[in-house]
Amino acid sequence: MGCPLSAKSTTQGGRRTVEIVTGSLVSQIRAGRFSVGTMLPTERELCEMYDTSRPTVREAIGRLQYMGYLEAEAGKRPRIAMPSLESVLLSTSQSVQGLFSEAEAAAHLEQMRQFIEVGAVRIAANDANALQIARIQQRLEENWQAVGTADFPETDIAFHQAIVEVVGNPVLIAVSEMFRRQMLARTDRKSDSKAQDQMVCREHSEIFEALVKGEEITATEAMDRHLDRSYRDRLAESVALDRH
Repeated sequence: MGCPLSAKSTTQGGRRTVEIVTGSLVSQIRAGRFSVGTMLPTERELCEMYDTSRPTVREAIGRLQYMGYLEAEAGKRPRIAMPSLESVLLSTSQSVQGLFSEAEAAAHLEQMRQFIEVGAVRIAANDANALQIARIQQRLEENWQAVGTADFPETDIAFHQAIVEVVGNPVLIAVSEMFRRQMLARTDRKSDSKAQDQMVCREHSEIFEALVKGEEITATEAMDRHLDRSYRDRLAESVALDRH
């Protein structure tokens, strides 16, 4: 059967068809009938398979890409994929950022980061075991050693990540790392960054000292001040760049 071109996906029945096609394709991918890494059948083939319109198929393909079941390639048909936590979160983050201006998106992401990390350090101050504390301390030492070098941002991320890992929630861990990397990607690192790096490490040390002593309130307040100052600094840099 040929591929009809009527825009069924714009009607209520068409939307139901999109859901059926999407659900069927997901089931076939998860069952291994479409192998990961192979190309999705053509739009015409999918139209014939489901006896539906091209707009319906295209909408279903868009949903599959959003869900992480397809990887788009420029000028080629999408390839079958299995969604990962990182790919789903990245897609969600990009959608959220598309709803707001750059400044608003950054502020919303920063607020979520603070919520996660202040909560994480509170839990770590109460529950971190000896191995987890040793891991956080190691990341802090690596952070100090990287002061003034190109490796500093990565060691900064690693210190914060070691604290969030104490919580043991894979979604929070993935979300927090993604947010930090996105924010660091928007930060213009200066060549004379040694003084700034030292200030960051002193704040990290303050957080760690309170955490290792089990001082929950002190640790959460130190983390909150640190993240608030970090955000304000990045915001000031962004405003300065916009003026130039």
